Amino acid sequence: MKTKKFRYLSYYDNLSDTILEYRKDSYIVVENNQVKSILLSQCYHFPIFELRPVIFSLEEFFSYLFVSSDVLLKDIKRIFLLYSCLTKEMKETWQIQSYFDFVDIANEFFLFYEEIQGKEEELEKIIQPWQEEKYSFFRQLKETLEEKKEEYLAKEFLWNREKYHPENLKEFSRIVFFDIPSFPRIFQELFSLLEKDFDLEFVLQVSKEDFDEEHYMLRQVSPVFFEGEFFCYEVGSEWEEALYLLSEREKEDFFVYSNSSYEKSFSKLFPRKFLDSSRNSFNHTKLYQFMDLQLTLLREKEQEQKETLALDKVLSAIQKTVCREYYGFWEEDFLLIQNLLQEEYRFLSISLLQSSNYKSIIGDKESFIEKMTLFLQDLFQIETWKEGKDIYEYFEKQINIQKWKEEEYPDVLDVFYEILSRLYASQGKTHLLSYENYFEGNLGRNLYQLLYRSLDSIYIKSAQSFSEEKIELRDWHSLMYERKKEKQAIFLDLDDKSLPKLTKTISFLTEVQKQQLDCQTREESILVEKYRFYQAVYSQKRVVFLVQKSEEKNKTLSSFVEEFLWKQGKKIEKSPYSKAFFLQSLRESLSSEVSWTKELEEGKALALKKENEELLKDGKLSLGAYDWRDLKTCSKYFYFHKILGNSGRAEELSFGLSPRLLGIVCHRFLERIGREQWKIFLQERQFAISDTTLAQYLEEEFKKDSLKIPPFLKQYLRKIVYPRIIKNTRNFLQNLEKKYKLEKISRFQGEKGIEKEGIYRGKELNVSFQGRADLVIEAEQGKEIIDYKTGKTIEDQLDFYAFLFYGEEQKVEGRYYNLWDGMFSQGKKKEELNSVYLEEFFKNFEEDSFYHISEKKAFCSYCPYQKICRREEEVE
Repeated sequence: MKTKKFRYLSYYDNLSDTILEYRKDSYIVVENNQVKSILLSQCYHFPIFELRPVIFSLEEFFSYLFVSSDVLLKDIKRIFLLYSCLTKEMKETWQIQSYFDFVDIANEFFLFYEEIQGKEEELEKIIQPWQEEKYSFFRQLKETLEEKKEEYLAKEFLWNREKYHPENLKEFSRIVFFDIPSFPRIFQELFSLLEKDFDLEFVLQVSKEDFDEEHYMLRQVSPVFFEGEFFCYEVGSEWEEALYLLSEREKEDFFVYSNSSYEKSFSKLFPRKFLDSSRNSFNHTKLYQFMDLQLTLLREKEQEQKETLALDKVLSAIQKTVCREYYGFWEEDFLLIQNLLQEEYRFLSISLLQSSNYKSIIGDKESFIEKMTLFLQDLFQIETWKEGKDIYEYFEKQINIQKWKEEEYPDVLDVFYEILSRLYASQGKTHLLSYENYFEGNLGRNLYQLLYRSLDSIYIKSAQSFSEEKIELRDWHSLMYERKKEKQAIFLDLDDKSLPKLTKTISFLTEVQKQQLDCQTREESILVEKYRFYQAVYSQKRVVFLVQKSEEKNKTLSSFVEEFLWKQGKKIEKSPYSKAFFLQSLRESLSSEVSWTKELEEGKALALKKENEELLKDGKLSLGAYDWRDLKTCSKYFYFHKILGNSGRAEELSFGLSPRLLGIVCHRFLERIGREQWKIFLQERQFAISDTTLAQYLEEEFKKDSLKIPPFLKQYLRKIVYPRIIKNTRNFLQNLEKKYKLEKISRFQGEKGIEKEGIYRGKELNVSFQGRADLVIEAEQGKEIIDYKTGKTIEDQLDFYAFLFYGEEQKVEGRYYNLWDGMFSQGKKKEELNSVYLEEFFKNFEEDSFYHISEKKAFCSYCPYQKICRREEEVE
């Protein structure tokens, strides 16, 4: 029997120095690969022939001792293995259609069997009724998994005495378990095996009374008196935390520690002063952002559209920085797509780029077509993937992956290919990796999503980490292993919500069941977190706690901190900086970060002064009905709309057609009726048209804009929209027949256009009216103008047309017909349009030095020019 001993270090002992005592005669086992990496990095300065310690992480150590001839599967490949055990009935019961539906269940399964380690009989005595269905499911999966053990083995099932091979560790006779306060329960049995072949030593940074040597776990964690400088200040908010750090930085250098640094907004509040805490995540690389962009487009692509994308989604994608940099898209390219969108086109594909409809708008912009073709080819190539080899070839040949090298992330491609090889490299018998068995829908898209998810939040070294100008927020969990400890250490996030901060896992077992089965409980995890926190604090010479408490957010002081303060005989003090100081610092910081002066001045000038004459051509101002409405209601909106372009007021209808497109099609439909039937209407005063003819006209008009209509709406159009419009068209024609059956009609004309000059002649301004009436009817008893609508009416639009066509003649009737609602409505006069009124209005407009806002604020609610208009400032 070999020896077993426990060594207890003081909080003030240096762990980095202590570990070197074992380098000549021991295997050293540490908690994880991160600790191993930190400790080994401190040996780089050793002379070339100096002996370095042999260090394993717990997982590595276990894999050295237990060896299997089976293919050992880790990470997602063990989930693939488990997925292959699912029966059709299991998938239906648990609503599993693909790998992605199964990931959480699989992780819960592996954690469950890792926790209980063969204690099924004990579990069955205490299992609850609500757990029985899932437990039965897990047992079936495990039984099927057992049948595959001759081929593959998941790492959670590696533990087996038959696979134990201590001879793999021949160099030393002693194993030192260094600074591991809690072991997986399986290690208790492993230690009894190791004692036969090795001397064992356990090194911990607690008192002997705090550790349970029989069960290899913490009993408690007791603080001691802190021998260095210590202060504890209360701050009111994250703003105050940041300003405290900025103020202290002017006096001396220090390190800042938090276990919630990813949640901090310091780098957003003061980007020139703080490093982004999430910078060391692969998500921040341009390569990952490019993948995210491609996947988003593929997910949003309509299934029936094989190689076609929604045009608005394409515009959003190519405007992103990564797309602009890779493909070279610029503002002129965005304008071309915006032009297509303004013409109601909805989709884009390689074939549509070559169509006459699109080329009439794009013109001879070959550069745009080449860039967009390459963009689409790269995207749709993904959907052809069948296996891992296709993915490798895509990034080697289709994509110029070298473009994604960054100075900020020099290792980006190394990390990418490492993850790619883990996922798709063949391992063992290749039938396990027949990917079509694991996914629903397009295989290539699913393989890309698998790669994307695997890269999510992967650690990658950032060049920013070496910046000495910005303040960095560090995690304190490895602080106790660092050597340099002269600088002051400031700890943040010491409330009960942040400390302890435990990783959330989906566990089958309740906390009570874990205690009954002697599994690691939440309480034990909290003790480990407390142990690490005290190690981090006591390893420093000068410490400051910044405490943030909030009744509103239900934040109180962490029990760890309370106990530490009690031991030191300290209380929370007020910040050395006053509220007034914080407010002044905040004003100064904001004024240096952002200056609004220029924008305010430019905005006001653009909004108020009426100096330029872009509206006029040769001193002429030509107005249509909508222009006249805008000019009267809000002259400032009129100016912006004319100079800056389309107002963007159109809203999408619930069934996917814009009001503009629906209106255009319905107008063309009614115009066609008038154009092809007007002789019959005039001569026979017979307005009836068969439903077959109406349906033919309507379908042909919609067909002209088929590229602007989503495919999923086609059945809806035929079954809902067409019958409704045809029915309302019959009502329209019946109304006309009833009104004019006994009258002689002299004129029945659709789309009658006219321009009327001389509305106003001023010193520098000549105004003309122009317009096109939907339908003009002249009969014995009077004249009528009908305006077709599919949405809201403009009250004085018919007054405008009446004045335009017939001057101040009084016998002109105006009606609106809403083809969507099937209703006539009378035009309401807002004022009498006459020469005197118009002369006075335009004279005032010409002499006024300013454009003015609408008197009614409701008009501004959906105005796209609110930011440059600044209504509130003008009102004040």
